[in-house]
Amino acid sequence: MNDSHKKIRAQAELCPTAKMSVFQERCITTRVAAKGLEKKHQLIVPRILAEAKEEFIRITHSAGVCLKTRPVNSDEKRFVIQPYKYLGRSSTFNLYLWVRKQFQSKFLLHDPLVRRIYKECKMLPEILFDLRDLRIKPLAVHELDDTFNNLTSDSESTLLKFYYRICEIVENCDYILDADAWKNLLKVCTGLLSVFISLSIQNTINHVVEVTGKEDLVPYLQLSLKYDKSLYMHPNQQDVILLYSLFISKLVDLGTNFTVLETLKIKSHPEALIHLNITDDYYDSVLSQIAENIMKLFVPIDEYMRKIDYDFREMFIDFTVTDDKEKTFENGCLQIKHFKNYISKASSLLGSEYFAIGQLVLSEYVSSMKESLSVIIEDIFGKLCRIHISENENICQEFENIEEDSMMQPNNSEELIAQ
Repeated sequence: MNDSHKKIRAQAELCPTAKMSVFQERCITTRVAAKGLEKKHQLIVPRILAEAKEEFIRITHSAGVCLKTRPVNSDEKRFVIQPYKYLGRSSTFNLYLWVRKQFQSKFLLHDPLVRRIYKECKMLPEILFDLRDLRIKPLAVHELDDTFNNLTSDSESTLLKFYYRICEIVENCDYILDADAWKNLLKVCTGLLSVFISLSIQNTINHVVEVTGKEDLVPYLQLSLKYDKSLYMHPNQQDVILLYSLFISKLVDLGTNFTVLETLKIKSHPEALIHLNITDDYYDSVLSQIAENIMKLFVPIDEYMRKIDYDFREMFIDFTVTDDKEKTFENGCLQIKHFKNYISKASSLLGSEYFAIGQLVLSEYVSSMKESLSVIIEDIFGKLCRIHISENENICQEFENIEEDSMMQPNNSEELIAQ
């Protein structure tokens, strides 16, 4: 059997192959169009060139062998280049071209103006204030409200100063651009402004939620226990929740008053406000979480109030003395002793009790209780005095009647016996 073509092919496979020339390498490097990125990613371009050189040697060698010698298997074609392991164009190549075009026209984060604004945005505080400083002393509800208003005002001032600095940067920019180019560029700048203002406000709101959920961080309140027909506390849970809800609402409103930057360079651009990335769902969830946190902090106070209500339950029924039952000295003295015991019991209460949410002041409640008990005791004592005076008057009247009868001279023996 003649197998000379097999030997010829085997010898052809051993023939040397020329490597890629420097001109071809340069052409590939140009087509890659790294634009300086090869200096930042120094391993990527050499790796691409190494793969290209390896593939070049394989293809040129196979082409030389197959084009000059007959295949070992007569059924095979002369030469078929095997596809490269990475396809040049995928099924989404057209989408890639569109995205690349969008990036080329809209991706402007590398622009010096955008970079300068980004650098200024990084200077904006992540949290506009710190509520952890409000545990130094107990704050009355009106004092906490004033503090919240001051914090809101300071936060507004911080955001306005930041916004004016950004506007100054844009106004001083000396770019010579048409309206469309300015629109594309300033749209990116407005986006940065919107993102960082939204993040600052959102982080601040999250900080408020965090401190209300921790006993060692929540602002310390001054609470008062009072009595008016029933035991109550001021401020109560709903008052505090309302105060925080209004505070959160004011914080959200801070980010809704800034005009887009396009109006600074494009006179025909309509007036519009930047987008604040705080959704209604997020806002509702924040209010719900704060309310839940506040209610949990008031649970120990509610339990303490129920205990007080139980200990003094007999006093809270009625503070007056009715006239439908005759009072004797013994019964009256027992009642006076009973209420004096409650005065002693009230006096034994501390002036204040301390909880995580704040200081519960009892002095006003104790004073009003002792005052009410004193009124009751005076009322009982007055009634006893009136009963005593009435009985004394009756006794005196009886003695006067006896004296009058004894001074009368009897007319007969029967009247004498009657005397």
